[in-house]
Amino acid sequence: MTRKPWSVAAFGVTALSMLFATSVRADAVNVTGNIDMLELWFNGNVAFTLSPAVSTCNGQFILNVSDAGTKNQYAALLAAKTKGVRVRVYGGGSCGPAEGSGGSYNLISYVYLLDT
Repeated sequence: MTRKPWSVAAFGVTALSMLFATSVRADAVNVTGNIDMLELWFNGNVAFTLSPAVSTCNGQFILNVSDAGTKNQYAALLAAKTKGVRVRVYGGGSCGPAEGSGGSYNLISYVYLLDT
């Protein structure tokens, strides 16, 4: 049995396109703004939005209750909201679910309070 050259080429193109399709990753999140909405959920999750708004995921950030540092980050966000100071939020650029709820939220790593 002889192979047709086009079938090998078609397989190679298909495999290559699948490789590129699965390796696409969102850009890292590095945004600065004022806390617009700060929401503490019954299960301990904390959701918030910034002004100016971000367009990734559903426009909201989530701190899941089981994530290390959630209580400290919530305290920093509450202080920033109370004082009206800006924050800088860093994350890996991925969207993820809120624990116990699902959805698609911006997952973050660090929150910094800014003086100005």
